[in-house]
Amino acid sequence: MRNLILILCLASLSCNNPAPADTDMAMSMPDLSSSSGDMVIQSCCGRPGDTGNSLGVGKYCQGIADCQNNMRATICSSLGNTAMRKTFFCTFLCDPRLDMGNPCGEGAQCECDSGGAGCACTPTACVTNPPPGCMR
Repeated sequence: MRNLILILCLASLSCNNPAPADTDMAMSMPDLSSSSGDMVIQSCCGRPGDTGNSLGVGKYCQGIADCQNNMRATICSSLGNTAMRKTFFCTFLCDPRLDMGNPCGEGAQCECDSGGAGCACTPTACVTNPPPGCMR
């Protein structure tokens, strides 16, 4: 179970690299409002309405139940959220040493924790262009 949490932390965009201590948390993560404007969600990756790719990677989720109907991505990255870094997308474990090509599907890639905790599929946009305060 501990390894799963560490891997989900990885899927939450490298939890081992938190925002600088002098950064106000309200500024470190963007406020993403729903279309009605009544619900505010702070997220480094994953927004309400995100549908994900053909495997379900990147589909918006708040908990694991939201990923159950996906093709492969049946884990919600929110399980690895920390106070400093929150993500809300469906994912699954991967291993770039064993998986040929791109096992994560279109618009996603296999990202590994620099500490060796494991690898998980992450939307490419979250890796290449994270919101301010959500550095890799």
